[in-house]
Amino acid sequence: MQNKARAIAPKKHPNGQPYISNVVDFTNKFLDKVSNKKNYNQILNIEKIPLLGKIAAGTPIEAISNYDKFVEVPSSFVSSNECFALNVEGDSMIDEGIYDGDTIVINKQTDIKNGDIIVALIDKEEATLKKFRKKGDSIALEPANKNYKTQIYGPDRITIQGKMSALIRKY
Repeated sequence: MQNKARAIAPKKHPNGQPYISNVVDFTNKFLDKVSNKKNYNQILNIEKIPLLGKIAAGTPIEAISNYDKFVEVPSSFVSSNECFALNVEGDSMIDEGIYDGDTIVINKQTDIKNGDIIVALIDKEEATLKKFRKKGDSIALEPANKNYKTQIYGPDRITIQGKMSALIRKY
């Protein structure tokens, strides 16, 4: 009896009658019709999105893309057809609950409001995860950690890659 609790149950009563157990075996009750992964993903509304690499939550790093890995996420995490995941590296967003090693889901969109958490490409070279603020023509990329300073740029230096829509954390 592999993978069963260590319990002893009689097979027959002393008078020879078969013993009826109240234990129900659910092993194949629910999984037989959804045992293949495709059906399982459809029932749970799971989508596969590309994991494109890492994003700096601190000092901006060179934008690196890696297209060979995917992450399965609930479809409710995805608000557009074009989305991707990134691994967070750094601690500049800890006051927003985003920690080093977390994975974030980014939806490619351009309708960004002040206070949104975005992925910004600085000078078409370095990517960073920050809170967005715009005043006039200036764009401020604000960290959520008092140990980092707000960075202010002209609109021609910043390309918004998308808005954060979800966070995945492994314990």
